[in-house]
Amino acid sequence: MASRTFVWTAGNRPGLLLARIGGVHAADGALIADAAFRVAGLENVWAIGDCAQIPDRHHDNAPYPPTGQHALRQGRAVADNIAAVAAGCPPSPFRFRTLGVLVALGHRRVAIERKTDAGYGSCPVGLTALLALLLPLLVRPEAGKRRAALRRFERPSRRHGGTPPGRLGTQPRAARPAPNTLPVTW
Repeated sequence: MASRTFVWTAGNRPGLLLARIGGVHAADGALIADAAFRVAGLENVWAIGDCAQIPDRHHDNAPYPPTGQHALRQGRAVADNIAAVAAGCPPSPFRFRTLGVLVALGHRRVAIERKTDAGYGSCPVGLTALLALLLPLLVRPEAGKRRAALRRFERPSRRHGGTPPGRLGTQPRAARPAPNTLPVTW
């Protein structure tokens, strides 16, 4: 069937291996954790990201959505909590307000809805949305690393036979030898 736009709304769910872990599970299979990421019913087990349902105190303890913006911050917070418990201190509850919603439309086009003081703002699409998404990232601390990563993203373009970009914050891969310098083995 020919089309210009294809929309897939399959959603996401926790990995099937979680079913093998004890503890209390939500209807979708996620582990139910408290605000400090401790899994209910299991001692010294912590869960974050799309594997866990963590209560959001800003929204009547409804679970945080399983998105990257939450998982990244949960990762830092759970590391701090594990270190605190190992040192004999109590863990801290996770507190985070959603920054907004991003939808990738393909071909370097995005639509965003950002959180403002008055609620969620307008939903720009295309280059305006991409700039609204990237500019706050580039003016924060460690922006130099992000700018370098974005330059790697822009060049070389995958459409023109270049290599795909590396992940943000990762070390560059070692250079590969030129094809004519590879040893020949029979």
